[in-house]
Amino acid sequence: MSQLITTVGRINSRMESKPFVLKVKVKHPTTSHHCWAYIAGQPEGTHQYDQAMLNALTHSGLGNTSVVVTRYFGSIKLDTDELVHA
Repeated sequence: MSQLITTVGRINSRMESKPFVLKVKVKHPTTSHHCWAYIAGQPEGTHQYDQAMLNALTHSGLGNTSVVVTRYFGSIKLDTDELVHA
């Protein structure tokens, strides 16, 4: 079974999101996957964020928030819908 770890932090700008994500990646170097999204003003340009997570954050009412979901792969491959519900 996969293990999912969610890390949530407060950010004051888009510039603070990347170091937040990198800090989580350093803390979990052997993971299979990191999905992330953030809300800090309007998204601009191309970002490597997870669209389902961004949608959840957008509708949460939270602001200035960065979220990283770290996945340690188990034995079952999940499709997109299963990951969203996990």
